[in-house]
Amino acid sequence: MTTFAASATDSQTWVVTGVRNCDIYGCSQDAAIIADTCNYARFCLTHADEAIGIALRDPMFNGWYRITAGHYDDTRHCLIVTVHPL
Repeated sequence: MTTFAASATDSQTWVVTGVRNCDIYGCSQDAAIIADTCNYARFCLTHADEAIGIALRDPMFNGWYRITAGHYDDTRHCLIVTVHPL
């Protein structure tokens, strides 16, 4: 992952693998939160309750971030998101 921090704000830009959708199987909603873990688990608001288990199971969990903007880069095959810590 590549992280870019904006000065004078808590926003960060992350470049991660995967798509912007929620990680729950069959859900096609855009993710609203993303975990700072090795796989950057993402969840929509509907499935946010299921995200709690991620923090309990992953020893590398470093917190939740709110996704405020994002797009998929077809050229680089990555997701670029702007996040804010929760």
